[in-house]
Amino acid sequence: MKKAAKIRDWVISIGILLMSYLIVIFSFRTSPLSNILSAHDSTMFMYFGKAMNSDKTPYLDMFDHKGIFLFWIQQVASSIGGSNYSLGVWIIECLFFAIFMFFVFKICLLLTKDIVVSSVSFLLLLGTIISSFNGGNLSEEYAIVFISIAFYLFTKIIIENKQTNFSLFLIGATGGITFFIRSNMIALWLVYCLALLVIGLVEKAIARYYGKSCLSFLAVS
Repeated sequence: MKKAAKIRDWVISIGILLMSYLIVIFSFRTSPLSNILSAHDSTMFMYFGKAMNSDKTPYLDMFDHKGIFLFWIQQVASSIGGSNYSLGVWIIECLFFAIFMFFVFKICLLLTKDIVVSSVSFLLLLGTIISSFNGGNLSEEYAIVFISIAFYLFTKIIIENKQTNFSLFLIGATGGITFFIRSNMIALWLVYCLALLVIGLVEKAIARYYGKSCLSFLAVS
């Protein structure tokens, strides 16, 4: 009976998450079903990616204050899409949103311990997500993926009171990548690193918490 209920809950959750995923990815202006032109920032980023594949150098031949990781993402999208650049961007957006969705679900599951509640919680966020993405292919859309990964790892460390060297490395690496997508979006690391500093002081284990995180952040930088 318990097994049947568990299977039912997973079927409901997967259905909700799949519906949520499809709603969001087809709200992107780069979607094959969309006839709406991309926003100004999005088209500028697309130009950067295409220019880089034409041997142009960012910050020298063209300039924007966003980080180099954002332009590398656009360059990969340009390579995938070829002549249909929007399709390449949409494929990348679908991949990034799937990762973001997975980690937000994991965070909800970590806090609620209930898969149906976690999936419904994500469904309730759809309006905010679509509004924030504003048609897609913006720096926030890519940065939030790495923020969600770090948020999950930070939350897991605090709730379960345990961490691994690999999780600390990922926290530092995602912080570095986010910084080089959009530097003003690293507030999460500042807040949680302060929290870990307090934990480290209490446990007299500051080096254990910070060593690999700082090194990985600097390595990415």
